[in-house]
Amino acid sequence: ERDISIYCGVQTITLKINFCPVLYSGYTAADLALNGQHSDAQCRGFINNNTFPTAILFSISLSTLEACGNSLVVSTAYGVNAYGNMSLVQIGNISGYIDTPDPPTIISYLPGLLYKFSCSYPLEYLVNNSQLAS
Repeated sequence: ERDISIYCGVQTITLKINFCPVLYSGYTAADLALNGQHSDAQCRGFINNNTFPTAILFSISLSTLEACGNSLVVSTAYGVNAYGNMSLVQIGNISGYIDTPDPPTIISYLPGLLYKFSCSYPLEYLVNNSQLAS
């Protein structure tokens, strides 16, 4: 539960994964990728040695969130709108996962790693402050 930290920022979503369990499982930082897109270099994270413990960071820009296969689902719920009134508010939920590649052989002793994440934003915020592809 404490191997991943999710920061839902105003312009980027930052994912911070503890590197020790990844290393202990037999993987490197290059083995982790967003949404199974291991062949795309922009969908991989990078090691940050300036933190303790060492972490792998992934940064997802809200303006290009679909680049690595993240999903955007819009839902409607009762809440406070921009004017402070109770009404139906639309929420944009951005979600995805970080995983390790399938083993190259049929029999493998490496455990698969899977980290799921999601961030919710008022849809007004996403539309006003980002350039989302429809």
